[in-house]
Amino acid sequence: MKQLTLELPDELAELLPEAEAISLARQAWVLSLVRQGKLGIGKGAKLLGMHLSEFARLLAEHDIPYFDYSEHEWASGEQALHDLTQPNRD
Repeated sequence: MKQLTLELPDELAELLPEAEAISLARQAWVLSLVRQGKLGIGKGAKLLGMHLSEFARLLAEHDIPYFDYSEHEWASGEQALHDLTQPNRD
């Protein structure tokens, strides 16, 4: 595992115990990478040691969508669902 040193102003560093600050920084970093699409949901949950359902709640708390579809992906999915639910007319 790589180690990263982060310098903080004293007034910020004094707000939380060191272990809690490290945990919060790790969480913020993972959430930011998920939001940017650079890290997947499963990997994010694993890196934070969370069950997927717990990670999904964390994403919701931070307004990060669990599913992030483009308009094209959404339309394609709707069409596939429509095709599957229509009677076969062969």
